[in-house]
Amino acid sequence: MAVRGDPHGISGRELAIPVAACFRPSMLSNGDLRLIVTTVLARAPDWLKKELVAKEEKTRREAEESLATMIAAALASSNDNRSGA
Repeated sequence: MAVRGDPHGISGRELAIPVAACFRPSMLSNGDLRLIVTTVLARAPDWLKKELVAKEEKTRREAEESLATMIAAALASSNDNRSGA
């Protein structure tokens, strides 16, 4: 099921590989990780921010999955940029 605003057209549940496998934490410092996550949160669309605090559990869960996918993509992209891929 695709989630609105997801540029890849997938939700967190549909990732073929676990989020943890998308990057190697040892390659990024805590400061780098914090910056990446903070940047993703700052750029998250308003609809996503609103749905993260929605009353309906399903809506919140879908928003959380979208956010997790966005963070995983940013981490993977950062890892790719560091490795020259």
